[in-house]
Amino acid sequence: MTKKYRQISCVTVLFSLILVACSSVKDSTSEESLAVTPMISAQERASLVGNLSPTSPFSHYITEANQNNNHYVNILNVGNDALLARLHLIRNAQKSIFIQTFIWEQDETGRLLAYEIIEAAKRGVEVKIIVDFDTIIKEAALHAYLSTVHPKVKVKVYNPTADSMESGYLVFARNVTFNFGGLNQRMHNKIFIVDGQVGITGGRNNGNEYFDRGAGRNFRDSDVLLIGEVVQKMSDSFWEYWQHPLVVDTSNMIDVTAAIDSGNYPKFNSRESYALGDNFDEIEKCSDNPSCIEDRFIAHHFIVDRIDFFADEPGKTEEIGEFQTTRATDALARFILSAQNSIVMQTPYLVVGKGGNSIFGEMVKNNPDLEIRVSSNSLAAADHVYAYAYSYKNKKRYLKKFNWQIFEFKPTPIDADSIISPIATDIRTTDYYVSIHAKTYVVDSQKVWMGSFNLDPRSANLNTEAGVIIYDEQVALAVQQDIKRDMSNDNSWTIAKREARPILSFFSGIIGTLIQSIPIVDLWPFTYSGSYELLEGEQQVPMTDENFYDHYRYVGPFPETSGTTKEIETRLIKGFFGAFQGLI
Repeated sequence: MTKKYRQISCVTVLFSLILVACSSVKDSTSEESLAVTPMISAQERASLVGNLSPTSPFSHYITEANQNNNHYVNILNVGNDALLARLHLIRNAQKSIFIQTFIWEQDETGRLLAYEIIEAAKRGVEVKIIVDFDTIIKEAALHAYLSTVHPKVKVKVYNPTADSMESGYLVFARNVTFNFGGLNQRMHNKIFIVDGQVGITGGRNNGNEYFDRGAGRNFRDSDVLLIGEVVQKMSDSFWEYWQHPLVVDTSNMIDVTAAIDSGNYPKFNSRESYALGDNFDEIEKCSDNPSCIEDRFIAHHFIVDRIDFFADEPGKTEEIGEFQTTRATDALARFILSAQNSIVMQTPYLVVGKGGNSIFGEMVKNNPDLEIRVSSNSLAAADHVYAYAYSYKNKKRYLKKFNWQIFEFKPTPIDADSIISPIATDIRTTDYYVSIHAKTYVVDSQKVWMGSFNLDPRSANLNTEAGVIIYDEQVALAVQQDIKRDMSNDNSWTIAKREARPILSFFSGIIGTLIQSIPIVDLWPFTYSGSYELLEGEQQVPMTDENFYDHYRYVGPFPETSGTTKEIETRLIKGFFGAFQGLI
């Protein structure tokens, strides 16, 4: 969720949604008034494909992957390593750097990446960046600088809902009321490609909290570094967006153009002017040391034959496959439906829409022995209260009808130093917490989906998404092992049915089920499920185990958040705003 929306109160947003529900919805956007990018020829595209600097250890694997028609894979489950990989690739780029992201923060990490790609452009590297307009920094002067800093740096925004960067809240309110469809359709893809040969995709945006340097929060996230034929597919998707009318050059925004014409914008002429701080010293040294890169990445790589890449088209308007939905949604649905024995999922938001309910319900009906384990955020670890509220509302269905085993991540997990690198700890606030942001799905311990796709209606129906399916048992098991670590009692609470109380539980269950079926109001205060913690010396067992309650103790519906604003908002949203679940 973007900072702009987090800053608006729960009541304000929900009141706006009520107004919008009765208003007309128009398609986006302002493409009629903004310039359209000319088509890029195949020859121009080919000129931007290179082979990294020969001093990079990755360059050897580019040659090998091309010769052997296979793929090199590194799982990037630790934020510090994920940033190191990007830094090393930027510094060793020879021809091009393409970045597509939902969020690019103006913090130390965001500024480091900006500085490094500008330095790469000065070496002659072509840099192209696409950021979603909704989340991009709305400072015309800053974009005037980026538009003029070097001819080889080009920045575009996806689906601008205004013709100026600094359009203000009046324009936002107008869009909420009259262009809600355009405002809501966002680009959530995360793609990073260097020289057309090395790609990274997954869940991470660009900012401190995605790379272990957050003050109030860090994200447990994941993405994957790839070399091989699949990177060409990623490049094809990037170019599809780059040349689409919904993607607009920032220099064509009215206030950015005015700032460029006036010359009244900042110039960052030195590294010191970027105010990067000293939390990057270790990875900067490692980035320029081939032996260090060997130890951190090459020693832990996988060689894989088959990887498929999927991305929605700009605008997310396709209707393909048996589900008549979009590319990424159709691909993930088919991937999940292929499960025969087990599914292990990790997603920050656990909100299954109408189509998902049909898919999971049919799967369990046809294969009642299918084991489905889900790692997601507790309310205490959630960054998005609205999404958690709808997960809370539907939890009985997930547990009882779908037979899910759900594990909700603790805000301060015992294994925090393994999940998040213990760097920049001196800046962490007293209410610091860790939140799951990874979007990863493992099927039958044989294949894994990694990408930007959350398990919620927004990813399924509104935002464009991207991801890869890696068909390799060793990769799948490695990813699954990390998720199961997060599911352990040290790091997560187990969600289970409340221990039965005669008569009360019977009538409460009936009334709760009836009320839950009403989409608008759900005021029943007694919950079907709650959070449980393993008793000392006991072994973890599933909720279905007949002795489950002998192993666990009940810790409430919202451990570590009881009586807080988060709990109040969650109960209000669950109680009164069920009709808006499809927008989350």
